Parts: sequence; structure tokens; C-alpha cells
Amino acid sequence: MKRNNTQVKTIIMTMIITIIITLSIFYAIGLSNNSEKESKINEESHELSHQTSYKEVKTNTSSSTTVEKSKSSTINSSTVKEDDKTTHSTSQQLEKHLTNQQMKEWTHGVMTEFWPRDTEINYIVEEPYLNSDDNLAYVTVSIPQTDNFGTLRVNSSGQLEGIGNFSGSLVDWVIVSKQYMELETAKELASKRNQNLEEEAKERKQKEESYYNMIYDARDKQQQYIDSIDNEQVKQSVQTSQSAAFVEANYLISEYPEDTDIIKKALGRVVD
Repeated sequence: MKRNNTQVKTIIMTMIITIIITLSIFYAIGLSNNSEKESKINEESHELSHQTSYKEVKTNTSSSTTVEKSKSSTINSSTVKEDDKTTHSTSQQLEKHLTNQQMKEWTHGVMTEFWPRDTEINYIVEEPYLNSDDNLAYVTVSIPQTDNFGTLRVNSSGQLEGIGNFSGSLVDWVIVSKQYMELETAKELASKRNQNLEEEAKERKQKEESYYNMIYDARDKQQQYIDSIDNEQVKQSVQTSQSAAFVEANYLISEYPEDTDIIKKALGRVVD
């Protein structure tokens, strides 16, 4: 009986030990699995964090670039709009919306600088018109019983430019006013023009005196020759002094055709 009790105890102890060992093994396996799961979760969490950070950086960079591009586009657009606005405003004011009366007033303003104040002759500002060839507004300034003084027009930039006595040329246009009723440009241009006219008049006067002396000398020499002839018949047959003056004048005109008017004026002073 005692022996049987000892065997039972041995069996029970063996079972208990077996159970304890089995539980220990399961516990160890469980800890290992949990460690692997935690490690995997940490790795996945780290990778997810890295991807999220990269996306944020990329998103911020892209956003910054978009903002810069948007800012640049706004500046360029603003500049273009400002330029368009300025051009449109100038075009509207000085070309499309300039009335005939305003065109005439602008012309009168310019003429106050070009027209001599001591003259009794009045100029006439003709009715403005739109030229179909270039679609620009034109106006002619005329002088009674003489040729036109000149022509003005508003160019595509809204500036008033002139030809004729305004520019001193029949083909070259010159700006006489940079914007509506701006007269400083006309004043400077008129001053320069008047200075040039004075120099031209002085040069013309010098030429006229030179031609006058040559024609006068030709007439005087012929008259001295006639006076030296004693025979009246011979005296009547030779060229007169007046004819000698005309011959000299014609010779000068053939040599200096550009001064024809000056030579004729000098001839008139000699023969009159």
C-alpha cells in the first residue's frame, strides 16, 4: 500500500513538472512572437512616419513653388494690365475720344508758339478729318491767299506731329506736342525753328548782296564801255547796260539754280 502511494506521488509530480515545462515553453514562444510583432509594428510605424514626412516635405515644396509661380504670374499680369491700361487710356483720350473742337484747341495752342505775334495775318485751322489710309486724325493750318502753313496729325502713340513749317520739310514729320495741350515741346521746336530761320535769312541776305554786286558790276562795266564810245552809231549798236545785267543774272542762275529766287530779287534791285 505504501509503495502504491509513492508511485502515485511520483506520477503526480511528473505531471506537474511536465505541465510547468509545457507552460514555460508556451510562455517563451508567446514572448518571442510578441517581440517579433512589436518589432514589425515599429518598423511599419517608422516607414509610415518616413513616408508621411516625405509627403509633407514634397507637398510643402510643391506648395511653395505654386505660390512663387502664382506670385510671379500676378506681378506679370499686373504689369501687363498696367501697360494695357496706360496704352488704352492714352489711345482713348488722344485718338478715339478727341473731338474736333479739342483737336482745334490743341492746334491753336501749338500755333501760339509757331505763329509770329507781331503779324497782322491770321492763320486758319481747317476742319479736322480722319485719314482712311492710316486711320489717324489730321488737321491743316492754312494762311489766306498763300500756301498752307503745315499739317498736324495725332500719331498712333497719341502725340501731335507736324509737317511743313512745323518740321521745315514736306516729307519729314516731327513731334510738336507729346500729349494733349502740352506746349513745351512746341515752344522748344518753334524756338529752334525761328533760330534756323534767322540764320537762313541772314545767309540769304548775304547771297543776295553778293549776287547784287556781281549783276551791278556787269551793268556798270557795260555802261562805262558805252560812255567811252564817241561814235553815236556805234554806241547805239552795242549791248545796253540793262541787257548786260540780265545776261549776268541768267549766267548766275545757270550756275546756281538753287538760288534762282535770290538772283532774280538781286536783279530787280539793279534794273529798277
